[in-house]
Amino acid sequence: MANWQVGSNWDIVQGNGFRVHVFLTQNEDRIAGSAETSDGSHVSSRLEGFVTDNEFHLSILWKNGSDGRYIGSFKGKGFPAGQGVLEGFTGDLAHPESSTKWFSENVIFKRA
Repeated sequence: MANWQVGSNWDIVQGNGFRVHVFLTQNEDRIAGSAETSDGSHVSSRLEGFVTDNEFHLSILWKNGSDGRYIGSFKGKGFPAGQGVLEGFTGDLAHPESSTKWFSENVIFKRA
């Protein structure tokens, strides 16, 4: 089955108030790119991840040393077939107790 295409510039809106701008490229199921918070307080030093049939996995290593993980799934309710948005949970690996929900904004994803 074709993978979802996530390679573009879009926003992750976190339940704790943070907004992350991601600049993603995609090669088959692999994701790379960069990210920064909307207030400029955090900039990525490494970003990588992958997409499966219905899941999204992203790791952002921030220059301040924190290591964020974003895991989500595609939600297509209310969209034409083969289109949708992402929702999931995120947390810092060093502080797993501080996870929060997130969702994609400013983009509608499509299957290839």
